[in-house]
Amino acid sequence: PPLSYPKGKRWWNDEDFDGYRQRGAQVHLEDDILLDPWAHMMNAHVFVMSKSSFSYIPAVLNPNCVVGTGNEGRMWLEAGWVSAEKELQRGRNESTALRDCINRVWPP
Repeated sequence: PPLSYPKGKRWWNDEDFDGYRQRGAQVHLEDDILLDPWAHMMNAHVFVMSKSSFSYIPAVLNPNCVVGTGNEGRMWLEAGWVSAEKELQRGRNESTALRDCINRVWPP
């Protein structure tokens, strides 16, 4: 069965995302219109997507650097997406795919 929240209970609070805000990231939680968060995801310089289908459409439409988790298939390679799992296994000094992805957006 799908996961569901008990009525009136959440797994996170707005304050849980303060660390991202302190680093200059824009955080969008519970936007009223679905297209608002999608627009931000589609235009993110570096979009770290989740395994959810909610992030898939913006990832496909994002022309910049997309980092994802989950099944890396042919489409990922053709789109130039980066596998977070593979990059974590490689380590900081060997993560060339992530570095190349970010350098496409912000050249050194």
